[in-house]
Amino acid sequence: MKRQVIKGYPWPEEKHSIAIRKAVIDDGMYLIVDFVSDKPQLRVCIGKKEYANYYPEGTSVTVQGKKHETYAVLPDSWDQKQIAKVIESDLLVKQAVSYDDGGTGVEKENLCGWIGLKEHDCQQKLTERKHEIRRDRIQEFQALVPEIPSGFSKWARKQCEEHLFTYEPFRRRKQTTGICSNCGQESVVENIQQNQTYICLKCNAKTRTRRMDYKHKNPRPVQYKEREVILFQRVEGGYVERHFISWMKLAVAKEKYGCEESARIFLRHGKERTFYAKYSYLTREVFWDDANFGYFDPGGMIRIENGPIYPYTFRKSLTKGTKYQYSALEQLRKEPGFSPIEYLQRYEKYPVLEQMVKAGLRKLALQMDLSKLNLKAKKPWELFGLTKDAFHRLRQINGGKEEILWLQYMEQQHLTLPNAVICGMAKEGIEPANISGVPLSPTVIYNYLKRQATGCKGKRCMQELLGTWEDYLSMAAYLKMPMDQDMVLRPRDLLLAHREVLSQCGGREKGLRVVEIANKFPRVEAVLASIKEKYEYVGKTFSIVVPEKIEQIIEEGQALKHCLDRSDRYFERIANQESYIVFLRRTKAMEQPYYTLEIEPDGTTRQKRTVGDNQNNDYHRAEKFLKKWQAAIRPRLSQEDFERQEISRQLRMYELESLRNDKVTVHGGIHAGELLADILEADLMEA
Repeated sequence: MKRQVIKGYPWPEEKHSIAIRKAVIDDGMYLIVDFVSDKPQLRVCIGKKEYANYYPEGTSVTVQGKKHETYAVLPDSWDQKQIAKVIESDLLVKQAVSYDDGGTGVEKENLCGWIGLKEHDCQQKLTERKHEIRRDRIQEFQALVPEIPSGFSKWARKQCEEHLFTYEPFRRRKQTTGICSNCGQESVVENIQQNQTYICLKCNAKTRTRRMDYKHKNPRPVQYKEREVILFQRVEGGYVERHFISWMKLAVAKEKYGCEESARIFLRHGKERTFYAKYSYLTREVFWDDANFGYFDPGGMIRIENGPIYPYTFRKSLTKGTKYQYSALEQLRKEPGFSPIEYLQRYEKYPVLEQMVKAGLRKLALQMDLSKLNLKAKKPWELFGLTKDAFHRLRQINGGKEEILWLQYMEQQHLTLPNAVICGMAKEGIEPANISGVPLSPTVIYNYLKRQATGCKGKRCMQELLGTWEDYLSMAAYLKMPMDQDMVLRPRDLLLAHREVLSQCGGREKGLRVVEIANKFPRVEAVLASIKEKYEYVGKTFSIVVPEKIEQIIEEGQALKHCLDRSDRYFERIANQESYIVFLRRTKAMEQPYYTLEIEPDGTTRQKRTVGDNQNNDYHRAEKFLKKWQAAIRPRLSQEDFERQEISRQLRMYELESLRNDKVTVHGGIHAGELLADILEADLMEA
């Protein structure tokens, strides 16, 4: 639409008039409808494929927005809202003395409705055209996809294939019978246990044993297993990375296999396009949808994950004659987490990846931020800030970015560490900066943590045990234990020693901790005093109490046996007014610790913990009270509190994102194996 040309059309000279005119602009026919009161107010321009409203200088037209809100438009501006949303258009029609229908035959009383229909038809045609273009683009890409190789289905099945041997309980018998899911035949077995590897006597298939229910002869429910596999193929102008879900349903004597394509990622002419397979409940068919047009919700159910890559199309001939000919793509096929499309995009930006892969640094080529490399380096070891010897070690262990940190640490500290220590620390996610709180060599630290992790009943990871060890050492120092003795530095049972020093950190030691916190964060008690009146609330069953002293917070942590009294981060947050610590009490027992809450300035509850850093079922009885409390304190909050809340929210989101990116998991309790970020998000109760 030629907006400057349309603006230049003369307005009707008569006041309180309406005029409809036809205009030809760029061989296109347009209807121009002018509304004039005592001065020009509104110009509507409608074409076959587009329409727009123009508001000249000095206009005062009111427009309806979302949620039926109204606002005055800016002078000398354009918008594409339908005429029905221009509130004053009806008023302008009623006030019009002069009316020129332009030969359309439209009555003045029906003018706004007529314009609305024209705009609706125009918008519908425009939408249909957009959908048509989008469908054509999708079909264009899908037509490029080659046929699936003949051996792909068999290979994909092997990636998730599993067989079961379901046997009846022995019931004090020496022998029993079982059925193989692969061949469906019965066999007599003895000395067999649950979840073992068993070779079927009938078909020689490798199976996993499963016992039927003791009370009923019926077996356990059908088991489902799936795995994502990748087929990488060449297409006109580039490549396509096809993702399939290979799955198996396992019953007693039945197996069902399937393989469905879920996503296609194209790399053509240097541009990436992603398509997802979706199911239409109207047509009951699977169709392809383009994620690059904004029709796909990234937070939805569809996920793209990396998996094994079909090997027989993944050869040097795949890139021969292309700009990726020397990318060393085929050498990375077996690397975990490898995405061919992602790698080719990185290679196009950083050709140095070829040298890294051919030098044996396959893991590093896939994970390192190449923008931080010294790309002007003349020698390969200078590229990573390493010596020649350290670079050779990096190649030997196929190290990643974590291993580089340890090799750099070795050079800085003039240490010699075994490869097992370097790889072990990197695998556990322990960096050199993490061991600064332990006055021992990295080798000693690694071996000690490994022994403690092996003998730990709770199956805690070495990274978690390292944090426990540092807490133990700091508390042992508070207790003035002989830190020069090896039995103090490295107790036989770390968790037991940690519990013992924790129980001793009361009385005099509590006072030392109070002084320590007060020196580090002198604003804590002043902040607590300023928020006490604002956040305290007494209910019939429950109450919220704001502590006045640091001592009260430490006593709370000791009474409920969680980390509140040992961690500095909560006191730091209080001092910065990012979050506050308050106590949830039973009204009839105000002095007895019940739950500790971490809240944000607007009353949003981050954490709610009781004895042992747990959250029991009894907490749900207090949820209604907390919502009532959040509503009660809201009128007490100032504008400054809401500004602090926004900062607190951003910091919380950043922390959760970091935990999620690092894939920090819980290693003990009922939430073992779950992401810590998911647990914290579930714990959140926003105001």
